[in-house]
Amino acid sequence: MRRITAILLLAACVVGFWVPGVKSAQAYSLGYGRFNNATGYWTYGPLWNSSWNSAASGGAYQWTAVTDCPFTYSYNIALGNLYGNNVQALNLGATGKVGVTVYSYSTSMGIYNMKIKLNTYYPMATDGRSTAYDVQSILTHEFGHGVPLNDITNYYYATMYAYTQKGETWKRTLYSDDIAGVRAAY
Repeated sequence: MRRITAILLLAACVVGFWVPGVKSAQAYSLGYGRFNNATGYWTYGPLWNSSWNSAASGGAYQWTAVTDCPFTYSYNIALGNLYGNNVQALNLGATGKVGVTVYSYSTSMGIYNMKIKLNTYYPMATDGRSTAYDVQSILTHEFGHGVPLNDITNYYYATMYAYTQKGETWKRTLYSDDIAGVRAAY
């Protein structure tokens, strides 16, 4: 009887890892570099769609709001431009990528010159419509690259999951693995 119970318990644990919606244990991947003083200053870059301002602020705020973590994103026109840390809206063509983040870092300066680019080749919206990609979800994910967290492919529900779909708004907020990642970075 004990052997059967142990086998069933083991089977339940193994199956639990495969059930959608079950939280994973720290499914994050740290990138390279860090912002000095645990603060990333940012602003809007050229050709920015001003109607997306609140979506950009909301995406950055998610990373700042993590409790027990000193990291913050701070909107600052002067410092964002000084360091080249800005969010842009550009038509990048049919690349298959709705958002891209590129940053440079050095051991002495930390992360600098971070650019987040939304690919306006694809339909974008802020109202969650099913025919467009959600601006805030994309930006929350892209700001995560500045933490710096890498894309992951093993946990669909994480904000840092590598892929998105039209109408997907639940990545506007962070999940446990994203939170564990920013805490691990800082």
